Amino acid sequence: MDIDVLGGLTLLEDGVPLAPTAPSELRVLAVLAAYADRVVPVAVLAGELGAGVPPERVHSVLERCARLFRERTALVRTPGGYLLDTAGGRLDAREFEREAAAGQCAMARGDHAAAARLLRGALRLWKGPAFDGVTPGPRLAGRIVELEAARKAVVEQWVEAHLALDRQREQGPGSAGQAGDGIPYAPGLVPPVRQFTPIGVEDSGWNRPRPLRTPARTAPPAAPGRSSARSAARPTRCIPAR
Repeated sequence: MDIDVLGGLTLLEDGVPLAPTAPSELRVLAVLAAYADRVVPVAVLAGELGAGVPPERVHSVLERCARLFRERTALVRTPGGYLLDTAGGRLDAREFEREAAAGQCAMARGDHAAAARLLRGALRLWKGPAFDGVTPGPRLAGRIVELEAARKAVVEQWVEAHLALDRQREQGPGSAGQAGDGIPYAPGLVPPVRQFTPIGVEDSGWNRPRPLRTPARTAPPAAPGRSSARSAARPTRCIPAR
């Protein structure tokens, strides 16, 4: 199964799109897609549907969702909750994090050309706001915030890489964009030139360079009322250039 969330939610099973119509089905599938291949507790899914929703209603919604899949093994019920099994398929959010981490490593090595290419590849995966068209509950809203923060950090390093190339090559303003045009979703930005200024955020501090923090893999959601310690994010391990 292939899942796209960096834009509208799209689930493809053997190339065939799934088409949930009820809002409750869409919200539940969105949370399962956000934590694909991990068990999501029933209590978390109930919380996405609304306050005070009983577990029985969650099971009913999931039964309707299961009928959308031709492969009934895609939606797995476990003693702890439900799991959306991608069976090794594509998930664009994972690809984004992988490309962003590779770009960060290239920046750390001083390979700005490779960094610009890799970071541009990560950004090109975005087609619009994460989970566009889905009304999020509390858990999904938190995941959306994480993804958007990661996207902004990648945009900043993408611009930084181009400015570094611009200085190295001693090119005139505007020419740095030749290697990195074509980002389909970078709201609030102008093309990277020697004097970079994001539109409308001149005084916000948003454009100040800061190192990219590759989002740590989000831990499986915990049911409300249960405390869970969050492990500290590990730094990205870079393979040294030979």
